[in-house]
Amino acid sequence: MRFLWAFLGWIGLFAGVLVTALAVVNPRREFSGTRFPALQLDTRQIKGDLFDSSLVHDPPSGVIIGSSRSMNLPTDEFTSVTRERFFNFGVFNATIEDDLAIARYVLAKAPSVRNLVVGIDPQSFDAHIGPLPELTHNARLSTALNGSVDSPLKRAIVVARAYRDALTVSYLGDVIKSVRNARHPPEPAYSFSAEGILRYPKADRERRDGTYNWQQHYAGCAAVQQSEFATYDSLAPSKRAMLDSLISEATARGVHIVLWTPPFNPALADSLRAKPAIGANYERVVSYLRSRARPPLVTMADEDGTSNLPNPTGWYDCMHFDSTNAVAVAHSLATAVRDANTGSTETVAAR
Repeated sequence: MRFLWAFLGWIGLFAGVLVTALAVVNPRREFSGTRFPALQLDTRQIKGDLFDSSLVHDPPSGVIIGSSRSMNLPTDEFTSVTRERFFNFGVFNATIEDDLAIARYVLAKAPSVRNLVVGIDPQSFDAHIGPLPELTHNARLSTALNGSVDSPLKRAIVVARAYRDALTVSYLGDVIKSVRNARHPPEPAYSFSAEGILRYPKADRERRDGTYNWQQHYAGCAAVQQSEFATYDSLAPSKRAMLDSLISEATARGVHIVLWTPPFNPALADSLRAKPAIGANYERVVSYLRSRARPPLVTMADEDGTSNLPNPTGWYDCMHFDSTNAVAVAHSLATAVRDANTGSTETVAAR
């Protein structure tokens, strides 16, 4: 019996040391530590913190939702066109679950929000793509997704689940890498403004220096995208139901929604369209989004304005455009927001 208690004591001590290491090193930025370099940014946590801070000073009336392909849209371009303040709540690898969770969180926290710009990646409707750990381990967003009322107990449960899921070989490997990197921290690949706008400091520096390997980045990106499109041929009913919930819940509060599909680099777009099954699936997504339009509250952004970008070389890879093209996309989307709001005003006046 004494041996059993001793064994359990050592197990508990070992678990405590692991949990402490995870919290302090925090390589994927899920926990509290910030002293060691991050190997992976938790954009859901970062954007949630930035959004909450924005509510204290100057609450936005518009929010941009979507994946990394929406994250560098400049909010000042939206403000210039609409005269409304916007916040960019785009997150890495966003799924439909993320879109719904973020919309629910935003609308619950900020009654001032009257406009949502929702970027939908076509692959988001794949039934095989579920919510990522960054969402399920995020207390504020996972609670919003489930439609639950936030509470200290629910947050504690989510945090405990995150620690449990972090007890893996790969996660411990990231802890070791982060500790090693502490002596010579790598150049940051990403940074964020107070409005949630994504910057690419390392890539931009390499492009200025002429050392950015665009072909390598493009090839790696294109291979992933083509494989993802090849894995599904229909829009999952559960995913469509989530988007419909987002639309119905937002419009019930009088919120305007602009839907759009972020563009691919023209070379990849041509390659995808050349494959009948992939091309048909892409068109199926666009047609579905068009069918959700209910002007003026729900509109589909002009595809020419968000696809025909002014700078042919303004791409980081096969799907992420740079700041020069981001301004053009933002202007087109902001114009759609302004027109939707004008249409609502005219409809009310006509009554």
